[in-house]
Amino acid sequence: MPLGEEGSAEHQHDGTAGDPCSTLDGGIARTLTRDARGGNKGLVRHRLSPIQVQQQALIRRLRTLEARRDWRGVLAAMDSARNEQMPMSRTVYNKAIIAIAKSGRWRETLALVESMKSDDLSPDVYSYAGCIDACAKAAQWKKACQILGQMREAGVEPNGYAFNSAINACGKAHKWQEALALLRQMEREGVLVTTVTLNAAVDACGIAGEWRTSLKMLKEMQSEDSPQWQHPNSRTFNIAIKA
Repeated sequence: MPLGEEGSAEHQHDGTAGDPCSTLDGGIARTLTRDARGGNKGLVRHRLSPIQVQQQALIRRLRTLEARRDWRGVLAAMDSARNEQMPMSRTVYNKAIIAIAKSGRWRETLALVESMKSDDLSPDVYSYAGCIDACAKAAQWKKACQILGQMREAGVEPNGYAFNSAINACGKAHKWQEALALLRQMEREGVLVTTVTLNAAVDACGIAGEWRTSLKMLKEMQSEDSPQWQHPNSRTFNIAIKA
């Protein structure tokens, strides 16, 4: 079942690889497989298997589509690879999730996470963080916070990137209090609060018109009483001024 715009797809393979020289994206995989067997010294040196060669070809294709913001092309490439019975890897899935996230297609990123599970691959912190990033771009703050909770349920601890994306999602939805709550949660859990994090929190306050809170945060950032926080940069000051 192809991955559509709004739905999820479930697919399984029986664990057996198809023809290792099967075509992918105009014969790229076949060419690279031949090179790995004979002519390309770089590939021979790393001893890539035919499946790994196919996966690398797909990842390069996904990078190209990501640069074009072609999320439909990403889904089509993933469907094509599955139709060729190419075993997937977590790296391939994560690249697809990140590529789609840039277009804010959060439903599609979540569908890919479900597909990972169907392929007996456990989503990692980058899988979930990519989904949260897609939610941020779509201002889906509730869903972003839900995914943070789902990560923990799956035994995956959120990293700074996941928190930063969730804070951005709250900011775009004018949910500045929720954004600050996530910032405090990072402090409690010992997740490094970077300048990127602080900029996102200050920006969330500014978007909501909470300029006093923005200035208060800026003062706190410069205080020696906040050892976990990195110092503000020029962008931090610009955000606070615009607030």
